[in-house]
Amino acid sequence: MRESNNIPEVFGSMVFNEAAMEQYVAAEAVAAWRQCLENDRPLTLEGAKVEAVCEVMPYSGGLTRNIVQCLEDFGIPLYLSHTVTEIHGDARVSGVTVAAVDEKRRPVPGTERYIPCDTLLLSVGLIPENELTRGAGIPMDPITNGASVNENRETGVPGIFACGNVLHVHDLADNVTREAERAVCAPSRRAVDARTRMGHVAS
Repeated sequence: MRESNNIPEVFGSMVFNEAAMEQYVAAEAVAAWRQCLENDRPLTLEGAKVEAVCEVMPYSGGLTRNIVQCLEDFGIPLYLSHTVTEIHGDARVSGVTVAAVDEKRRPVPGTERYIPCDTLLLSVGLIPENELTRGAGIPMDPITNGASVNENRETGVPGIFACGNVLHVHDLADNVTREAERAVCAPSRRAVDARTRMGHVAS
């Protein structure tokens, strides 16, 4: 998968997506935009101070256990209906401005607050990585940006199955496992059915 973001010019200046942050734990003060919940706990344990987590939605999209274990247990504030409106700093991040958003996710004037930090961790949308899928001539789903599949996770090319984040981004690994089981079982059932039919023809 690749990350979907609109600020590539600031990457490399202590602004990270989640994947990059997993390899960097030397930050002193971190501001997390949206819910990088699973990263906030190890960052804190490694010595970084997570100043805040901002979520643009009016509700949390993370699991309750992650909110408790990764934020509440460490006293990290979660600001719902908030977003980062400005990143400060030249060669390195020195802080961010966050603001509340309205029902259309637009920043509300007068609600801005400055959070000093040396790192900004972004949790942005993910896009399925499907160069191989397209190269195989498999039809794509314009809504998910993943392969178009039937109920057995078989693509438009017979014999090729797809599951997991190559179809669409999953929040839970359990759902990926269930999709994989269906994709694996389908050709097995097909082979059994074919042998059964051949047995009937032979008899």
